[in-house]
Amino acid sequence: MRRTAWIAAGLLALRAPHAGAQVETSPAPPGETPQPGLSAAGSMEVAANLWAVIGRYRYAATADRVRVTLVRPGGRSDMLSLIVRCVPGASGLARLELGDLTLVAQGGRLLAVHGRDPTTYAELQAPEAGADPASVLRALLPPLAIPQLSLAFDPAEVDWCPLVRGLAWENAERVAIGGHDGVRLSGRTETGAAAIELAGARVRRFEADLEPGGQTRLIIECEPLEPGDPAGWGVDLSGRRRVSGLPALRPLGPAIAVGDHFPRLRVVTVASPQERVLGVEPQPGLFPESRYYAALLLRDDLPAETTRAVAEGAIGGVAELRRELLRGRLDGRLDKRVRFAELVGVVQAQTTEGMLERVAQQSGAWLAAVEPAAEADRPVLAWTGGEGRLIDRFAPGAAAVVVLYDGAGVIRAILPLDSRPTADAVGAGLIGGVAGISRASQ
Repeated sequence: MRRTAWIAAGLLALRAPHAGAQVETSPAPPGETPQPGLSAAGSMEVAANLWAVIGRYRYAATADRVRVTLVRPGGRSDMLSLIVRCVPGASGLARLELGDLTLVAQGGRLLAVHGRDPTTYAELQAPEAGADPASVLRALLPPLAIPQLSLAFDPAEVDWCPLVRGLAWENAERVAIGGHDGVRLSGRTETGAAAIELAGARVRRFEADLEPGGQTRLIIECEPLEPGDPAGWGVDLSGRRRVSGLPALRPLGPAIAVGDHFPRLRVVTVASPQERVLGVEPQPGLFPESRYYAALLLRDDLPAETTRAVAEGAIGGVAELRRELLRGRLDGRLDKRVRFAELVGVVQAQTTEGMLERVAQQSGAWLAAVEPAAEADRPVLAWTGGEGRLIDRFAPGAAAVVVLYDGAGVIRAILPLDSRPTADAVGAGLIGGVAGISRASQ
């Protein structure tokens, strides 16, 4: 995830110790020529603008579109745009919107979701219980090169940028930005020049050298937005399940529907570890559309009793399908070649710590479900760690799903399963996916 990588690198692949900034300023020294179109600002003007900015962020909800640019030696640059929303105070909220990725810090924790995946979320707890939103972000992410967090949540000195140290303002000039009067402060840090522009009670621009000589420079441009209703700034977790962390948040991929081809899924059987590929016939033959296969996809974190119930429902449903296919062949509704070939259980394993233990737990529940069947007829269980999102692409949010496909790989039926599926319901769904038959009257 390119955008997550920006966060993991402090938005700009840089780290620097946290340092406060001195906000005492003075007009340009006598005899120094201001930039064209600018005039020196007095200390009262500077103080008024500073306190207007601090008061705006510290006592009201704010929203800013921020563009962070890192200019590298030779003129190369990296740029990231994000929206920063803040509800000030220890019990407030900080929301960062980085394209498809949304992070919300509140109540001592960080929640994150991906805009192109409605099925997952990440949750991280701050080391300090009840930490304010800025402290949550500082504890869980590398330094963020934005001043809004300090303005909204720090009760004392404002940290205009955590990537620079020893910031002190030396000159002040009047500016006009977006129809608002303001000031431009310029000064020095331990590594070079720095400047900030304030207007209309908002931060408009910050820039600073990150290395001596000015070859590497940070530029932060801020555009105020109408905040709207902060009550809608949280994240809706309904229908989502928790994943291991920010790197696990990524686009879900296109939905898979009836009529599509079953993805070629590489799996490893559990009982006698052998690799095979689902979605293609093991021994291709003529008339592949007359042979049917079913895959029961299971999440690896299901409770054992749920796995057993789901497996029993699927096995019973396949038995119903086999009987109906036989009836169809006998009464002429189906071609004599039509057969059901195989049911395979597949554990979708998350490639995180404890993966093999989770697969083993699912295997135990599977064996309990298939035990009543004759040994030669027991479906095998396999697992895969290569496509952990396949269930959500078939049926977003489902705990398990049965997919019926033919020997040509064409999907005929997709059945999301709840925790207690009945064999009759599963059988009816599978039968409905076979062309040319309907359930015979009993």
